[in-house]
Amino acid sequence: MGRPVEIDTRSPGRCHRCSSPALLRIEVPDPDWPGGAARRVLVLCPLCHDHDPHSDGLRAFFALHSTLTVDNADEFGALIDQWITQDSNLRPME
Repeated sequence: MGRPVEIDTRSPGRCHRCSSPALLRIEVPDPDWPGGAARRVLVLCPLCHDHDPHSDGLRAFFALHSTLTVDNADEFGALIDQWITQDSNLRPME
């Protein structure tokens, strides 16, 4: 079963580590809270994630695509799912 995810690519804010402009901001249910009552915020930063192999696909996506469209939405969704699962250390929602 998929987890409800909120994604912001238009105004994702700044990285909480280095204050650089973020590529995207994602909110996902925190699996450590019953029923996903709490949310965890994940920010993709072009500087902080530069050497992170789990974010390579998403960073390449943003380098190639200036906007999210119907034509590239499936690719984007798969990359988001991969990054959330691998980079954020979030366990799958049960």
